[in-house]
Amino acid sequence: MEEAAKRYARRILLIHLLVFIGLTIFVVVAAREVYNRTREEAIAQARVRQALLVNQTARGIESFYQSVFNDMDLLRRADEGEIGTAGTPAPGGMATVRSTLPGSLLWQQLKDRASHVFVFDKATRAIRVVGSQPSPVNATTISEKSQAWLASINSMAISKYQTYGDTSVNLVCVPSGDKSKVLVSVVPVAEIDARFLQEVNKQATMGVTLLDESLATMATSNKALVGMNILQLPIPEIQNAAKAIIAGGKPAGLTLDRHLEYQGVTLEPAIINAEPIRLPGKMWWIYIATALREVDLVVNNVFRRAIIWAGIAIVGMTALLVSTAVILIRGRIRMERMRHDMLRKELDQARDIQLAWLPVHNPTPKAHAVDIAALNTPASHISGDFYNWFDLPDGRTVVVIGDVTGHGMSAAFLMATTQLLIRTTMPRVLDPGKCLEEVNRQLCVQVFHGQFVTMSLLVLDLQKGVVEIATAGHPSPLVSDGGAYLELPITPELVLGIEAEIAYPTERFPLPAAASILLYTDGVPDAQAPSGDRLGTDGLQKSLFGQYPSAQGLLEATVRTVDTFRGPRALNDDLTLVAIQLTTIGAPREPLSKAS
Repeated sequence: MEEAAKRYARRILLIHLLVFIGLTIFVVVAAREVYNRTREEAIAQARVRQALLVNQTARGIESFYQSVFNDMDLLRRADEGEIGTAGTPAPGGMATVRSTLPGSLLWQQLKDRASHVFVFDKATRAIRVVGSQPSPVNATTISEKSQAWLASINSMAISKYQTYGDTSVNLVCVPSGDKSKVLVSVVPVAEIDARFLQEVNKQATMGVTLLDESLATMATSNKALVGMNILQLPIPEIQNAAKAIIAGGKPAGLTLDRHLEYQGVTLEPAIINAEPIRLPGKMWWIYIATALREVDLVVNNVFRRAIIWAGIAIVGMTALLVSTAVILIRGRIRMERMRHDMLRKELDQARDIQLAWLPVHNPTPKAHAVDIAALNTPASHISGDFYNWFDLPDGRTVVVIGDVTGHGMSAAFLMATTQLLIRTTMPRVLDPGKCLEEVNRQLCVQVFHGQFVTMSLLVLDLQKGVVEIATAGHPSPLVSDGGAYLELPITPELVLGIEAEIAYPTERFPLPAAASILLYTDGVPDAQAPSGDRLGTDGLQKSLFGQYPSAQGLLEATVRTVDTFRGPRALNDDLTLVAIQLTTIGAPREPLSKAS
């Protein structure tokens, strides 16, 4: 029962463990899917907000430069006398315009956006300063560095990104009507940075970068990157994205999923949105990068709560699985216990029935001078061994001992059948050998699934002082006349239930006065010591000697021998003994040899 219950418990626990593992895997996969989906949605939302911000910044920069162009064009026209008041006649009768917006007034308009405003004469390469602010670099130095480019200006234009020490500028140019002069405003990049980039760059997780038409960095939150062209970064993801942006000429996005290192600068994973800034004659770019850790922080906070609830659900499901497993196991144990109790009850009843076939120790009357004692100890609950004794009508005593192969109910049924056949056959044939032949024929026509029977059948003739014996593969009895115990020299024959037509001869031996006879099954010589050694027939013979007070005394001496030899080791086979003690006999003492 215990082993069956343990197997069932292991099976239930394994099934519930597999369910738990499957549930855990499902929760983990589902949680990972939820996390990825949530993260993707958070990134998409961040990208939308970022796209709006970068678009507004780009449009602001465009408006900034457009306002500079507008004011410069107004200054150019004022400088050329194109703007004035009505009333002064012009050639052809039309009114001319006299300047009412002098350069000083227009400088007041531009000084908050430009560090210098001057007029460049293409022919003389001379400049006329309209206005300037204190600056590390003066208008003369700027014009001298840019003379060749300024001389080529024929329309509104913005110069390339220029650096003078720590000062970076762009030249915003508007040519005169006759193209002989160029009005130049020097716009510091720092002004663009202060107006449009610094507020964004103050945020810990966001940065904005301004690039010129060649993708050189003009302004960014990381000063170490100023002046660096991103096309020169040895980072394939950024190079490929930059090339795609230039080729497309339209807003684009990129997600950088890993940390990048370049010249000691670390670029952390980020969401990047790029937006073009369309200016006269060129296109700049501005991009905003938002660190993914900001998105991950929000997602992780949500995901952490989801994991907590998922953990609570797993704990609850685990408790349910455990309680279910405990209920099932307890129910199975109760059922197994009930089945075990029912089976034990049936086995007890079968054992009682079996014992009813076996006679108890009941010595025959003194006139017969025969004392018989027997013992049957099953290796399992039901024994396949049997013994019996009874008197024949002519006064002789029959003693039988046998062993059915196997154990349990099938062996018990075969034992009962054999017992019944002997009790009904022997009084009719009165000969041990003929009785075995008849019993063998009956067993061979029955179906016992390959089982067979060993047997010794003795007939004690106290008047003649002889023992008649027929055997079927059973160990030979031990006989003693008061000294050593010797085996009767009988001829072994085939076991019962194998071959129907076989003869079992009856052999006769004289019996000494006060002889002792011990019959046993193979459970006695097969008894094993803890070392694994077998007792054997020799060991049994050596342990027995002399006269015992009764058959019960001989029986108990034999049991002590077996128990001492095997120690704590269990019996390998059923143990059955029949001890016979003769007190008187009619015939004189003769040696143990076959009777004539």
